[in-house]
Amino acid sequence: MRACAISPDSTSASRGRAESDGEVSGEHGGAGFGDLGVLAPVPARGPGTRATGRSASRTRRRCRPCPARSGPPGWAHRPSARTRRAGPTSAALTAINYACGQRGLPYIWGGDGPDSGDRGFDCSGLTKAAYDAAGITLPRTAHAHFHTGPHVPGGSPLLPGDLVFYGTPARITHVALYLGNSKMINAPTFGSPVQIDNYHHPNDDYVGATRPSR
Repeated sequence: MRACAISPDSTSASRGRAESDGEVSGEHGGAGFGDLGVLAPVPARGPGTRATGRSASRTRRRCRPCPARSGPPGWAHRPSARTRRAGPTSAALTAINYACGQRGLPYIWGGDGPDSGDRGFDCSGLTKAAYDAAGITLPRTAHAHFHTGPHVPGGSPLLPGDLVFYGTPARITHVALYLGNSKMINAPTFGSPVQIDNYHHPNDDYVGATRPSR
């Protein structure tokens, strides 16, 4: 299975609109894989050593308990995980890994992929298979993907694993899997294989995103 290597070289400027279906509300934006807040130890001085001048002042300040949150002596606090942006779920990462492993397979109208006896995928066939691999069952079409939700609220940043939709409120024409860093993986259209692309282009018909969950 090939891992996603997201770089400008791996994108394609073309994206087809191969399926017809409904709408979703959401907002573009990126999301990183921020680390969780943890306690970080402050290095202790050895016995018999002394710090002088500015070094001593810095050492005393670092060991002083935080006035808002105190912890074990000699420890300093990083921001709580609650103050950081949420990251992708393990299911989302599994879906991404599956989809990236399908890169290069042909676009096939109605295709559900090699596991179902097809040489390739169409757009919703790829996203359904990716989330099937993660233990989340989605309906078959992009229209039904949208109606299944849950929707990403307007103004919220996208997370890796979100499904991004294109078309109009009355007719969804394409769905793809968001990777982060403004990239998506998708089965674009006839003649174009499964590939990584920019998820947003000027004057495109992006209409929003959903965040599949169990």
